[in-house]
Amino acid sequence: MSKDPEENPVSCEKIYQMKQPVKKLKQVDHMLFSSSADSKVRIWNIQSRTGDLTLDATLKGLSGPATKMKVDRGLLFCLSSRDEVLRAWNIETKELALEFKGHTKYLTDMAIVTKDDIIYTSSFDSTIVGWNLRKADRLITFKGHEDSVVAVKVVGTKIVSASADKTIRIWKRKNGDCIKVLEGHTSFVFGVRVADKMIYSNSQDGTIRVWSFKTGECKKTIKLEGPIATLKLTKRGIFALQSKAVFLIDKDAKEKDDHISFEGHTGSISCFTWYKDVMFTSGADRTIRAWNCKKNKVLTVFRGHTGPANHICVLDSHIYTAGQDGSIRQWSNDSYIKEEQSGWA
Repeated sequence: MSKDPEENPVSCEKIYQMKQPVKKLKQVDHMLFSSSADSKVRIWNIQSRTGDLTLDATLKGLSGPATKMKVDRGLLFCLSSRDEVLRAWNIETKELALEFKGHTKYLTDMAIVTKDDIIYTSSFDSTIVGWNLRKADRLITFKGHEDSVVAVKVVGTKIVSASADKTIRIWKRKNGDCIKVLEGHTSFVFGVRVADKMIYSNSQDGTIRVWSFKTGECKKTIKLEGPIATLKLTKRGIFALQSKAVFLIDKDAKEKDDHISFEGHTGSISCFTWYKDVMFTSGADRTIRAWNCKKNKVLTVFRGHTGPANHICVLDSHIYTAGQDGSIRQWSNDSYIKEEQSGWA
């Protein structure tokens, strides 16, 4: 008889304690980057044999915790939702290398196009700005949204943006012209994803809308009960995050009955991610859960954080979680992961 995961939680291997809540994690190669409420970003080295973390450097200069972190050409780009300046540090020297100044309100998102040496940022000031990636010079400004721009995605020669003005816009990267305005949402649009020549948007109005990238026509509206905070696309379907549940929706679905819900957290869910065929969720109930998505069942419950679990980073051998309790916790990515793998995520 298999053990009940609720009654047999996994204990963490190591605790790395800090004074302020840890908000976000990002892993690149042998490094783990952590963002904390003290507005600092820490660089940790991951030991190849044990998975243990050793602190390499602490980066200062942000006006708030980093909400987005990206690495490109040896630079760590950090964006804070309490700062109107994008900053980049040289990972090798740990020195502040670039500051992208020009927005008049806090930043929300960024997208890098390495081959063109361009980075795009979006802001509460209702604009998107394209910058020279090497020099931090402003190249172009995209104006048209009537409220905060909260998400920006690059698709070939186009940009797709989502806004609090209830619209999605498609722009020409070359000259900043807005070529389509996608209207239909009745509230704040939280984000957009693009796949298979379709745009998927999620909104506070409780709907996912699917649009033709070519024509801008809304092809489908999927209604859920309550705001949809995050949307992710996989080969198996659409994953949508609401307050206390993650929904798996068939791309051909129209009715709520076609949805599969992953419910078990007793508080709001802060993050979800994958490792092969296993989904991980973290929540305000202080737990992290590993799910078999094929069977819609909890494989393991991770307990140990003394406050909400904010973020998850999954590697082959270990799992790292960020907590409101000021800790990064290290867990073994053990046999519960080694079930059948379909690789659809």
